[in-house]
Amino acid sequence: KPIIYSASTPTAYPYANTSSQTATQQLAQRIVDTSKIRIGYGLVLGSGDGALLYELAHRTNLRLVGVESDPVKVAHSRQRLAAAGLYGRVVVHHADPAKPLPYTNYMFNLIVSGTATAKTHRPEILRMLRPAGGIAIFDLNNIKPHRRPALPGAGEWTHMYANPANTVCSNDTHVSGRLALQWFGPPGPRQMLDRHLRTVAPLYKNGIVFIPGNNRIYAVDAYNGTVLWNMALADSRRVAAFRDSSYLAATKQYLYTAAADQCYGVNVQNGSREITFDLPSTGDNIKRDWGHVAAVGSTLYGSAVKHGASRREVSRRIIKETYYDFGSAVCSDYLFAYDRTDGTKRWVYNQNKGLIVNSTITIANDRIYFIQSDNPATLKNKDGRASMKQLTEKGAHLVAINAKTGKLIYQKPVDLSAIQHSLYLAYAQGKLVLVGSRNAGKNKKTDRVWYDIHTHDAKTGKRVWFHSQNQGTAISGDHGEQDHHPVIVKDKLYCEPFAYDLHTGKPDKSFKWIAKHRRGCGNIAASANTFFFRQNTAAMFSLSSNKYQPVTSITRPGCWINMLPVGGLLLIPEASSGCTCNYAIQSSLAFIPVSRLKPPPQKP
Repeated sequence: KPIIYSASTPTAYPYANTSSQTATQQLAQRIVDTSKIRIGYGLVLGSGDGALLYELAHRTNLRLVGVESDPVKVAHSRQRLAAAGLYGRVVVHHADPAKPLPYTNYMFNLIVSGTATAKTHRPEILRMLRPAGGIAIFDLNNIKPHRRPALPGAGEWTHMYANPANTVCSNDTHVSGRLALQWFGPPGPRQMLDRHLRTVAPLYKNGIVFIPGNNRIYAVDAYNGTVLWNMALADSRRVAAFRDSSYLAATKQYLYTAAADQCYGVNVQNGSREITFDLPSTGDNIKRDWGHVAAVGSTLYGSAVKHGASRREVSRRIIKETYYDFGSAVCSDYLFAYDRTDGTKRWVYNQNKGLIVNSTITIANDRIYFIQSDNPATLKNKDGRASMKQLTEKGAHLVAINAKTGKLIYQKPVDLSAIQHSLYLAYAQGKLVLVGSRNAGKNKKTDRVWYDIHTHDAKTGKRVWFHSQNQGTAISGDHGEQDHHPVIVKDKLYCEPFAYDLHTGKPDKSFKWIAKHRRGCGNIAASANTFFFRQNTAAMFSLSSNKYQPVTSITRPGCWINMLPVGGLLLIPEASSGCTCNYAIQSSLAFIPVSRLKPPPQKP
């Protein structure tokens, strides 16, 4: 069962049991029934004697703020709420509710206005209201909820690399420029995986960020940091996820999460497991686990890996497998699809030619693309992993199948025999980008890491352009020199430290990225106009100005992806657990662009 975090409940009844209080009780119940908001932050403008605050607190888990202009009422309401044991969870501020208030944008899940100036104060109320589902009630005599939609231009991060196409770009148009702290708090490091294990990325959808922990998942309100639920999930964690795939995919209704040989549709609001999908069997009596997870439209996509293929061990030995050269890739035996709402199996793709490289599974435009080995010996690997040499020494194919039927569309031979370390595939604007890394030689002092970029036409599989780039970093590095995932923003392909026109391969000489390897193992995460990454601590790079700036220096991001520019915010869920460096604060953080904030009201 998920842990639902409940705030304190009243211990005493501080109001007279009069007809007026009965009316307040009925009003509070109508507000709760109409808004359906029961957790997060609530604001009551014109809170009077605090009676409505008390009744809302009695019926919900909301943390409530009352604003009242009459100092006598403020004092009385504080005394009564304190007598009920609620003060702290419920607070009352002395201010004019008709004037600008000193609360950050997007903070409140529920705003109730009991003042006559609600209509004229509407822009200020909407400024404070949480996007993607916050409810405002402007008239207590006629309770009609106003639901705030998602911010126009706000990005999402529903899969490991932002989307099923693996672009590592949220396309959020808001997150850029100078940032200010929006909130900080749990989850902290206690139930997180050690950062060196480089686990899967957190996800974001519809105002909720889903944070992978140590065999558990947190759901947190992205706009105010409220922990909605915390669910233990045995056999779900994954180590060295960049050599594998994620076990999470987010939709508006469900978070799909794989564990062992099953996948669960978890209700995003309360953490309950509402649908269970079993791994389809091929009748060969080989024990398998659920590998890749993706949700597109009405379909849940998955893959089958041999039992134990996905790395789950937590140890110093396994940390060594997440760094350095020649790491083996987790691969799948076959792919399949389900109706993601009723659990009906739609198809299974199983050519039985060779292993499918998990890190290359890409979904776009009703197709699934991936690299499949031509080496049938890989299917005999008992651990479900293979080196790049074993996967490509007898050749490999770029494969496209129909995402609706699982039928083969094409399989094109591609020469990947030079690749030694990581291998990725991504899709954008009709192009498939295949990127892998290798060493130029064996001399650790003089030889350098190189990346090969194969760009293909997604419709036909034909190669459009090829380029090799010298990273300028020594081989056998231990800070992710071999592992950079490509990033695609609009029509630009970024394979750090270089950029290219996606369609022609022409180098973009206006891109002024740092020439040497940055200080950090994690991958870049992109918005529509900015990169976010680890450079010692959290940093950002403007694609328009080519300028760097720090985000914060008090804590460290994780060692893969945990900086998400989404929903108009930069989210940095805690991923520094196990860090022994001199960054003492381990906390989840959220930042808001300063350009989106109004200046605080000036004192007269």
